[in-house]
Amino acid sequence: MSRPPMPRGRPGRCASWPRAASVGMSFEGWWAGATRTESLKARCSQYHPGYSKARLDACPWRQTMALFRRFFGAVGAVHDNQLQAEAADAAQGLDIDAAVVAHQQWKQHLLAHLAGHHSEAGLEVEDICRDDRCDLGRWIHGQARARLGTFPGFTALLSHHRMFHHVACNVLALEQAGKRGDARRMVADQFEAYSDRVTEDLRLLQQVVNQPRSEPGRSN
Repeated sequence: MSRPPMPRGRPGRCASWPRAASVGMSFEGWWAGATRTESLKARCSQYHPGYSKARLDACPWRQTMALFRRFFGAVGAVHDNQLQAEAADAAQGLDIDAAVVAHQQWKQHLLAHLAGHHSEAGLEVEDICRDDRCDLGRWIHGQARARLGTFPGFTALLSHHRMFHHVACNVLALEQAGKRGDARRMVADQFEAYSDRVTEDLRLLQQVVNQPRSEPGRSN
């Protein structure tokens, strides 16, 4: 990549290059980042005039880009309709709200099981110890993995959901070993933490899917 000429009338962008070079950033990487930042400021000024430079963090475009970056990683640094369509198509096979409710209810099922109400809890050990048996797990290991498998937002969901089931399995193992106190503490600590992570990951996917599509000419 040949070095493009330094832009005239943009001292802020030029001034950042020595700092970037001092920490080992390539010119190409710095130029791409500076261009994105400058483009973002222009978009916020054009499409959201009420957002001054001082309030750039509150700009809806800035917030959307941050959301996409969280889920898609570096490739999501811009509001990309193609990436969003990929996520939306993959999510068609999943009722996100139902998946959140179902996994939040697992805590009550585990506590009921530990209290001796096995029939009320309705838990099957085989299903609990596998992360591909519940509706969410089948979706994760099926169409979602095929279409979203490389994106950080998806890999986080995959990992947290796997640990959710792993910890639930350990809760039952402790109960079977007669350590119900330890099992209850594990439900309140590790299990609830992974339950929260799964919920957060699903809500992030839901936000990405529900973002308004960017208009032609505004996605790059």
